[in-house]
Amino acid sequence: TGAVAMYDHRYHAKAESPYDPTWHRNHEIIPGYQNGRHVTDLTCEEAVRFVNKKREKPFFLYLAFHAPHTPLDERGTFVDTPTQPDPQDTTRWLNEDKIKWFNDPEGRIQAETSRDKRLLLATVYHLDSAVGDVIKALERSGQRENTIILFSSDNGPWRDNGGGGYPDNYPLKDYNQPCKLRGKKLDVWEGGIHVAGFINWPRRIKPREIKDQIHIIDWFPTLAGIVGFKPEKTIDWDGFDLSPVLLRQAPLPERDLYWIWHPQVNRWALRHKAWKIVKYGCGEPTVDQWQLFNMDQDPYEEHNLANRHPELVSAMHQRFLVQRGKDLK
Repeated sequence: TGAVAMYDHRYHAKAESPYDPTWHRNHEIIPGYQNGRHVTDLTCEEAVRFVNKKREKPFFLYLAFHAPHTPLDERGTFVDTPTQPDPQDTTRWLNEDKIKWFNDPEGRIQAETSRDKRLLLATVYHLDSAVGDVIKALERSGQRENTIILFSSDNGPWRDNGGGGYPDNYPLKDYNQPCKLRGKKLDVWEGGIHVAGFINWPRRIKPREIKDQIHIIDWFPTLAGIVGFKPEKTIDWDGFDLSPVLLRQAPLPERDLYWIWHPQVNRWALRHKAWKIVKYGCGEPTVDQWQLFNMDQDPYEEHNLANRHPELVSAMHQRFLVQRGKDLK
């Protein structure tokens, strides 16, 4: 499971949870669950071992870190002491001055006045260090220049953590960094779906920034295109092969991006070029229920333009029906 407690590696605090215990290798539960070690370190070490294996053929490594998902828990060498406020100063975490991850060399974490945000920054600093260890393993093994690295988050930020659900899950208030985008994780507003990402391949890709929208589903056909995979029959890929964009700076193909959320489907959105339509509420959207935003001029989705551009809403609704029809099939 993805969101496990950082040190005892249980999915939920309830013993009857079907995912408890969950820490395993090759589908077999690891005796002792490797308790007492932070999952960021364990996952990093497994990845480094994989990178260091002797092999004759190229490899693929999907490395899904748990951090910075809750519960946030950074104990450093104080492994028997869950992250908790210092009883002598509740604006600080216990042992904060002595835990490496709260004290980056530039002092950025300690410059943050919010206790809860410092915990998030410590978690990200820990994650960043682990990614660096994997990169160093690629360098030591002579594979760095010809290794393609993809990095992304799976969703936007979670603002508040109420605690509970997991062992040692301390409640946090407004613990993410400031973000002007509307919404958060689970939303189809930009705050829920708009994340940064990068692709790095020193031997082939020149450094630059692409501001056009892509989707994480593009990475599968992109990797297939790069390695020259030819399917035996025609496949209707969900995403686009971006290798011409990355390697030859070709223009990004035009397409619609489409989102729905929740088993009862109460959040809907579609984007075409600069325009995005959004509806919140159960029931299949009708043309008069959409909000309309120009994302080039209004990236924070503050100004609903549906009443000004009814013909555009109608055209966007037709595009939505095409995408929704694929779901219904």
